[in-house]
This record gives sequence, structure tokens and C-alpha cells, in this order.
Amino acid sequence: MKKLLLCTFIAGGIFLSGCKKDFLDVNVNPNQAATATPELVLPGALANTAARLDNAINNFSFISGWLGYVAPSGSYALSSSDFSTYKLTATFGAAIFDGTYDNLADYDFVEKKSNEDNKPFLEGIAKIMKALNYQVLVDLYNNVPYTEALQGTANLNAKYDDAATIYGDLFKQITAGMTLIRATPEGGFPDGKTDIMFAADDGADAAYTTDKWLKFGNTLKLRMLLHLSEMTAKPAYYESELAAVVSDEAGFLDVDATVNPGYLNSTGKLNPFYSSNYNVSGTYINDFWRANAFPIEVYTRTNDPRLGQVYAPLSDGVSFVGNVVGSGNNAVGSSSSTFGPGVLRGFNQDASIMLAAESYFVQSEASLRGMIPGVPEDLYKQGITESFRYLDVPDYEAAAATYYSQEDAPEVFYDATKSQDAQLSLIIFQKYLAENMINVLEPYTDYRRFVNSNHNPKPLADIPLSVSNAVDERAIPYRLLYPISELKTNTANVPQLPGALPGHSNKIFWMP
Repeated sequence: MKKLLLCTFIAGGIFLSGCKKDFLDVNVNPNQAATATPELVLPGALANTAARLDNAINNFSFISGWLGYVAPSGSYALSSSDFSTYKLTATFGAAIFDGTYDNLADYDFVEKKSNEDNKPFLEGIAKIMKALNYQVLVDLYNNVPYTEALQGTANLNAKYDDAATIYGDLFKQITAGMTLIRATPEGGFPDGKTDIMFAADDGADAAYTTDKWLKFGNTLKLRMLLHLSEMTAKPAYYESELAAVVSDEAGFLDVDATVNPGYLNSTGKLNPFYSSNYNVSGTYINDFWRANAFPIEVYTRTNDPRLGQVYAPLSDGVSFVGNVVGSGNNAVGSSSSTFGPGVLRGFNQDASIMLAAESYFVQSEASLRGMIPGVPEDLYKQGITESFRYLDVPDYEAAAATYYSQEDAPEVFYDATKSQDAQLSLIIFQKYLAENMINVLEPYTDYRRFVNSNHNPKPLADIPLSVSNAVDERAIPYRLLYPISELKTNTANVPQLPGALPGHSNKIFWMP
């Protein structure tokens, strides 16, 4: 991943939780003649995706709270209808739906214009990234517009497609994207100004760029297959898609998939997660979100050096204090921990789309299930090591080895004599720790994959629930509700969700 100066981007808007305008999104209008090129649109689209996925206290702050990663400062009054009550409305997280489709429109432009201009590598990237975005939508909403989406004013009332069917086509789109990338002729490879995720600045190392995109595509497929793994009756395409992944010689992601368009220490141009915490003067501005007490206790109990990288100590430099979701007795202001140097490196830090650590934990689970070749324990340990590396733990390899070799720490030590369920729970929990304050969507998916399962122990069963007295049901919702924008403009097509608490009773199709 290489940097590109921001001033080369076309103006547009990136949708965060507040839908603020920024310099990262090209925001292509599909109803006007195209004046942009794929080379100009793609970097903004990639930066947009990363800005949405790698911002645990902006776009998905409520999920970070549900999962026990963050909690509010005690300086704020409790609400009877905020995320801590698990009460969902059509305005809750609405920008996620709209913002993801906005990002999809950019990739759709890149895909179609690249096809017209005979630029297969860029077309392939667009297909893979469209699949990633649609995966996010399905995992949060289930049925969504797909076959009739992204048509602009040509169709303002897109039908909603079946979620399982969408998933099946996403595998095909990733495969098609990988085929295009493989078929790119010499001279058709992007440079680091276009592909800000994997390409070198001069585009000279085409083999590396190709290799990493193919690995990314395979890892995205394997992640989706794991989403399906707890279903009693799996879709018909499950076995054939698994066989295709296993037979693909490219393998899986072994580096971090991050982007950096050239973040600057200037208003509106900082790394999005950093700008949620600091301004250009270096002043800490995040008064609301604080560390959650649950991970602090886990990190401390298991002698985990990531504690001081994910969360920041108090002014004494050694004490960590976390708050509790829904509590009226949370520590106020600087009396509770903020976020540490492993996740807040600086205004120009990379933004993550998928970590190598996640890839190795995905492979570890898949190999444990017998889905792919490999040694689950080795892949598990590599996942921990990659997490330590990403979070800048000093002497990370040795520190990771010391950590995962603790035989008296059952939440850490991989005991080959234990049951498969116990090993599965260990892998999922360590992935949960590795994604803390980075990409919270996958742990949320893991929670929902296993919340109704019969595994013993059950993965992520220890995640604390809100202690708020205002909850209607003390349970993390299964899904988000369709946004007000769709309910107002596409009423006839929006699925009706039954039940008094539809977010708690309507499952995503892959949930058991």
C-alpha cells in the first residue's frame, strides 16, 4: 500500500455516522456523462471503504459498545433510547446503508468504465470491492437491493433480493474479478496512485500487486464461507465455492490490506479514525467514548501487552480504567482510559480494510473445521503474532510467543488435547481481541454466528451485555432496521420485519 497526495482526488462526500463531507469520496453521479477516469475514482473509493470499516467509534460505535470494546464517559447523561438500550429505529445507523451504496456507486463506475476502456485489472478490483461492500450490507440488513441497485434515476425503487442468493452471486463476482486480474496483459497494471492498497508507487512490482489481490479475493471468499458454516442447511453453492477456494493456488492474505491516500495534518484530511480523537493541533477531542472495562480485565488477567497499545493509561502512566455500557456510575473524563498508540499512531496512519491477523484466524477456524488444509494451532499463533505486529507491541514476535505459550491461561493457550469446540472458542475469542478498535464488523458477525449455536463452550459467550435499566430486551440485536430513506422513497419494496422488536427476532440468513 502506498500513499497518494490528497489534492489529486475529485471532490465528493464520504458518509460517516454524521454524513459529513470529506475529500475521500469521488461520489460519481451515474446519471451524468462521465468526466472522471477509473484511475481517479478508484483511490477515493478505496479510501472511502477503509474510512467506514476502520473507524470503531464513528460509523460502528454502537457495535463497538455492543461488543464490549467501548463505553461512554460518565460525563454524559444516560439515554432511554441510545445504543445501550438495544432499541432500534429506522434512523439508527441509517448512514451505513446510504453510505455503503454511495461507495458501491463509485466501484460500479470503475467497473463499467474500466470494461469500456479495456482495463481488466481495475475492473477486477472493482468487482472484488463491490462484493466486499455487498457482503457488509447483507451481514447487517439481510435482504437488500442488488440486481436493480445502482441505476440512479433510471430506477429509484429497486427491488430487494434474497440475501442467500446475493451471497451466491458475490462469490461469482469475486471469481470474475480475480480472473480479470490474472488476465491483465503486461503494461496494464496500476501504480500506487491508482491502487492505494497493494500497488507500488511506480507500478513496477506487478507480480506482488497481482498476488496480494488474488490472496485478498480468496480470503474474502473464505470469510464468507465461514459465515455460512453454522447453517444446518447450507446453500447449494457452498460446497462448490469451498472447493474453488481450496484449489486456487494463490492462497490467502499474508499482509495487512490497508490504504493511505496521503493523509495530511490538515482539517478534513487526517486519517478518519485519528480525526475522531484528535484535531490538527494534537488536542484530544473525543470526550464521549472511553475504554470498556471488559477487555481491560481480559488483557490484564492474561498478561497481554496489547493492553497498553489498544487503550491508554491514566495520567499515572500505569493504571487502566474502563467503563460499563449502560451504567450510571461510569468514570468521567480523564478518569477513564482512552485509546492507545497501537490504534492511534498519528494523523497519517494507514486505514485498515482487512488485517493479516484476521486472515490467519479465518484460516485457523477453517482448517479446524476441515474446510482447508493447514495446522489450526500454527495459524492461530500466527494470527496472534500478526496482531502484536500491527499494534506495534515491542519485540512483537518474542512477546507473542511468550503470550500464547502461557499454559495457565486457558483463554490464550492452544491445547491440542481439548475438544474442537474449545479450540474454536479460543480462535474466535482471539480474533475478537485482535479486531478491538480496528474492524468490529467481523466480531459482530462471529457473535451472531454462535449466539444460538450448540457449541460448548460457546464462542464469545462472555461478552458483557448492557446494564441499562431501559432495555426492552437485554440482548444484542441480530440486525439493523431498514433506514428511513428507504422507508420513505421505496416503501413498496422494503421488506416488512415482523415482531415487536424486529432487530432482535429477524435473523441474518446465515444465523443458526
